[in-house]
Amino acid sequence: MKTHTFQKLVLITLITLSASVFAGEKINWTGPYVGVDAGYSWGRDNNLQPPGEGTVSGWFAKNKPKGGLIGINAGYDFLLNDKWLVGLGADFKTYNADEKAQQYDLADLTDLCCSIKSSVENKFSVLAKAGYLVNDKVLLYVNGGWANAQIKRSYMDTDFDYADSRKNWQDGWTMGLGGEFNFYQNIAAKIEYRYTDLGNKTVPNVFDGYWGKQLQDLHQNELTAGITYRF
Repeated sequence: MKTHTFQKLVLITLITLSASVFAGEKINWTGPYVGVDAGYSWGRDNNLQPPGEGTVSGWFAKNKPKGGLIGINAGYDFLLNDKWLVGLGADFKTYNADEKAQQYDLADLTDLCCSIKSSVENKFSVLAKAGYLVNDKVLLYVNGGWANAQIKRSYMDTDFDYADSRKNWQDGWTMGLGGEFNFYQNIAAKIEYRYTDLGNKTVPNVFDGYWGKQLQDLHQNELTAGITYRF
């Protein structure tokens, strides 16, 4: 009997807590917001330099940097009517996303001559947003705009006993889609997919550019989840 009474008490408590979470005033989707995100990033850093054009082809392999990320974001949304909104925002993300590729000497395929590492370190984005309210608590949206990322590329050559690394900021564009769910008062949970094309960047090659420059092409995908607080 006591067990049955306890189960009823737990059930009533859960129902009460659920009602307190999902009830209450409607969230105001018009106004400023701030948020935090965490997620996973994957992409590719391609060497586009053709052979015989004043550089050493192959010093940069087609690396696929991948790893975790954390970020912060802020912006302002404006309701056009009871279903549609537009907004402007910005975010900053820092990454632990990299990959190291090992290469062999073309004259001796048994000689592991060097390694090349691509790392995505930080990224800024400025975004425009268009959203649709499914109901009072669910927002679906698309966004897009300008992105600028800091990329570190590291070289190590065992034949010449040489190591070097270069950091470069690359401009590009970004586009994503996502959704927000208002689960408590003015707090919403968010999930988003984002694609970023950071274009082509000509960067110095190894040995302080002695062998010319390398044309690199970087693309990035990321999936994030986070919390947004609306004022």
